[in-house]
Amino acid sequence: MSEDVIIPLAGRLTFSENAGFREIVIGLEKHGAAKVVFDLAALDLMDSTGLGMLLVARETVTEQGGHVALRNATGQVGRMLDLARFGDFFTMEQV
Repeated sequence: MSEDVIIPLAGRLTFSENAGFREIVIGLEKHGAAKVVFDLAALDLMDSTGLGMLLVARETVTEQGGHVALRNATGQVGRMLDLARFGDFFTMEQV
């Protein structure tokens, strides 16, 4: 396993961004990081597809023995994660 990877997400994480996010997940699969942190500080909007994309990333990383954290979720994004109880599946960080 290699060092931790921090991935800042900005703008929107919705169906429209699915293809681009899939490329990130493919990169994670190749990288084999021990810990992946998605920094959500600049993420303004997320829908149910975005939630699903984060779950796919988590599954990909954990299958390789890694761990995924979500960092700095606020506003609408933070509310979506709370409603979906993502704290049960991810480490939630605020820095």
